[in-house]
Amino acid sequence: DGETTSGLRNLVKERVTLNTIMQGAWALLIGRYAGEDDVLFGATVSGRPPDLPGSESIVGLCINTLPVRVRLRPEIPVVSWLQDLQSRQGESRSYEYVPLVNIHGWSDVPRDVPMFDSLLVFESYPRDRVPKSDETQLHIEQGEAYARTNYALTLVISPSDEIGIELAHDGQRVDKRLADGMLEHFQNILRQIAADPNKRVSEITLLSEREEQLVVRDWNETAAPYPDDRCLHTLIEDQAERTPEVHAVVVEDGFLTYDELNRKANQLAHFLRRQGVGSESRVGVCVERTPAMIVALIGVMKSGAAYLPLDPTTPPHRMEYMLEDSGVGFLVTQQSLAGQIADRERKTICVDTDWVEISRESALNPDWLTAVESPAYVIYTSGSTGKPKGVVIPHRALVNHAVAAARAFDLEVGGRIMQFLSLSFDAAAEEIYPTLISGATLVLHEAPHRVGGRELIDYADRMGVTMLHLPVAYWHQLVSDLVASGRSVPGCLRALVVGGESPSPQKLQQWFELTAGQVAFVNAYGPTESTVAATMYAIPEPRRLEDGAPSCIPIGTPIQNVQIYILDSEFRPVPVGAVGTIFIGGVGVAHGYLDRADATAEKFIPNPFSDGSGERLYDSGDRARFLQIALGSTLECSATLDVLTAKGVLSGSRVEEGKELLERIASMIMAMLRKLGRTL
Repeated sequence: DGETTSGLRNLVKERVTLNTIMQGAWALLIGRYAGEDDVLFGATVSGRPPDLPGSESIVGLCINTLPVRVRLRPEIPVVSWLQDLQSRQGESRSYEYVPLVNIHGWSDVPRDVPMFDSLLVFESYPRDRVPKSDETQLHIEQGEAYARTNYALTLVISPSDEIGIELAHDGQRVDKRLADGMLEHFQNILRQIAADPNKRVSEITLLSEREEQLVVRDWNETAAPYPDDRCLHTLIEDQAERTPEVHAVVVEDGFLTYDELNRKANQLAHFLRRQGVGSESRVGVCVERTPAMIVALIGVMKSGAAYLPLDPTTPPHRMEYMLEDSGVGFLVTQQSLAGQIADRERKTICVDTDWVEISRESALNPDWLTAVESPAYVIYTSGSTGKPKGVVIPHRALVNHAVAAARAFDLEVGGRIMQFLSLSFDAAAEEIYPTLISGATLVLHEAPHRVGGRELIDYADRMGVTMLHLPVAYWHQLVSDLVASGRSVPGCLRALVVGGESPSPQKLQQWFELTAGQVAFVNAYGPTESTVAATMYAIPEPRRLEDGAPSCIPIGTPIQNVQIYILDSEFRPVPVGAVGTIFIGGVGVAHGYLDRADATAEKFIPNPFSDGSGERLYDSGDRARFLQIALGSTLECSATLDVLTAKGVLSGSRVEEGKELLERIASMIMAMLRKLGRTL
């Protein structure tokens, strides 16, 4: 508009050309979209230097394209930053005759990699100021022009009384919605520069008030009722009253009803209290995959303590580290494992050999010793970015997640959910607790990781499993096994939940072909510090893939009472389509890291978007962008998230599973070799 154009022209008096202003604004825009502060793009130059005699009479296209590198400096005023850019651009003018191919060869950018993906064209000739022709001269009534570059984005600036801005985009790389948004945000930048060129670069915002309302408020309207005054184990008690005879936990040769599970957990809780376990205690749980494992988890929570899950196949050095670092004073295990992990400083309770004594305790529900903000469990990160840290998850967060997952998966009596994941992975809680608060049945397998995909499917078929939770890597192999063998997915299976890393769109296409669209597919995302899952994306049937496999499988929208913010390095919300870091807020945020105040303060920050006090955001470190999803002919006013890359994580999605999984695989291989050696 004229007002903004006038303001920009006034800025020219500060020894900054209009071309430099446009280059600075473009660098700021693509830097913010990419989440980078070092930007490279192309700019055209005329190729007709005024000091070349007769340059204006030379016939031909003399323009050249040169790389422009701009470093965003958030701490200085915009006008100073532009003046510095102007100075450096002046130095490069003496090289504007050099072919781009030569510059590319001199740079560190490989020959087969483009130097840049966007081009800025500043048209300095005054097309609208050509004198009007008289009636005897040729004049053009109507004309059309077609121009194309090989860049993803080409910005054309046409100076006039009102500056013309045109953005051309490669439709296969940048869709129209994203291009429209970039054009609007470019104008927002120019308006702010024109209004106040002395504000700091970091103070320039891309989003309008309407957009900020959308990405900060509207898409985070996730409030939903849940029993925020209850602890997880009390919800299981309620379910045991409603469905006492329904099978709660089953294995191939046995089961526990809800009544039996609750009574046994009560007896263990009373026994633990008599041993000195209380509301401030932490109890390690290291039990093989039997119904006793589930009894132990619930019994510890009923005692008022927080449990520390310990997989028996965990490498000894990691097991010792977690026991020592967590300061557990009690250990619930079984006789066959006690010799490996028992310690004189810890009281050890064996659920097999001590059960005769435990069974003498009351089977009634114990009195509450636990507040909803008390820890439910402490679980350790993989340590891929340093020493493993214990994450403290409160009951309120666990209850919200369990209720959210039960609703999302539509769990009810009659459903059968396989418990596949190791207790050392927090996602095991997503298998166990939503099942047990909804009256469904938890199906155990003694060693699901040690069997191939076809064997697992056969077991699921025999046990009538209706839902599977699988790590993405295992699911990829499962799909390959099924395709190779021609084995079909059992008719009892109704839903599959995956997580841990980015699932392959091609494998998803094969999965839908294998299941004929009868098995719902859910991609779940969330670091341990946000209580298992922060977002979910469900694809109920393959019609969403009619146009072929997508380039990525989104991670979805936030679950109930959880907020997702994508922020830049200055903690500003980024626009739809722009890259930023995922920050997670809401009920699911953990207390922090056990006995690590500095690490907690670094990763758990005050929530700048909260109206209340004390609310925090968890900095996941995962890089992502919002995607608007079109349904039919209308644009749904919600967004899903696409995780792109991440720091120290597997395939840019979940942060916990890779290193520990490799350690467990190595441990199992060693055990198999020892067994083979004895056999030989």
